[in-house]
Amino acid sequence: CLSGHASKRDVTECQAMVLELERHGMELDYLDGPFETPTALDPTIQDQIPGPFYVWSDAPRGRPSRETLRAGVEHVLRYVASHGPFDGIYGFSNGGLIAALATEAMEQALAAGGGSAASPVPVFQELGAPAPWRFVILACGSCILEEEGERQKLRTPS
Repeated sequence: CLSGHASKRDVTECQAMVLELERHGMELDYLDGPFETPTALDPTIQDQIPGPFYVWSDAPRGRPSRETLRAGVEHVLRYVASHGPFDGIYGFSNGGLIAALATEAMEQALAAGGGSAASPVPVFQELGAPAPWRFVILACGSCILEEEGERQKLRTPS
């Protein structure tokens, strides 16, 4: 489960805790973005949960680009390689964008032969192609505005 922009795992755990009820039989892992920020996106969260908070991109204020999000995608792929396999991936808000980009990178790497040199994400080569997840859940996801009309659909069920 990937937290949103300027948020943290504690918030995501509150959002997804119902999925961990025994009747659902799910075990969830939570992952924050790789970059620390002192303030939460939502001030009411900061009043309830102390920082630091985390973001997926080190881009300056404004919408991140695919390039500035690469570190966030690689952070997820490294986590999956070292803690997986996982059945699926869930992302909220900016974490949803990262989940979609990580899924896209996984699909492209698998189509290119796993961790081959043709992989669009070099980290796949280093990690030996982490086991793919079977589904993706994107809650309140965001997008990369400059790619609005050119996005490919994911093949992974979502």
